[in-house]
Amino acid sequence: MPEEPRRGTRRASRLMIDVLHAVAACEGVIHYWDVAKQPGGTVLLRASSVSHFSSEEEAVQVARRIAEELPPSGYEAHTVSALARADNGSRDEWHAFAEVLIGAKVGTGRG
Repeated sequence: MPEEPRRGTRRASRLMIDVLHAVAACEGVIHYWDVAKQPGGTVLLRASSVSHFSSEEEAVQVARRIAEELPPSGYEAHTVSALARADNGSRDEWHAFAEVLIGAKVGTGRG
């Protein structure tokens, strides 16, 4: 007989599972990622690129694209931060870094 979940055991929300699938679909693009459940039924996702870029501007553009493509169908980015981080203090190699607060599309009540 399957064991009942223990009281107080945290469970992933549907949104969190959908975000994890979206991250998995970005294989080869995202090097590091972190997902955290937030109040109000939202999820905070932080992701950095696999590739290095030769300029800060190029890395920021890639970070914006990552942030735009990550929210799963039926959800949207509520806030987005897209920036570049220098690799080990170098000014020649940059990583794209995106931080996205994802939640239900306004007016859908999903989440």
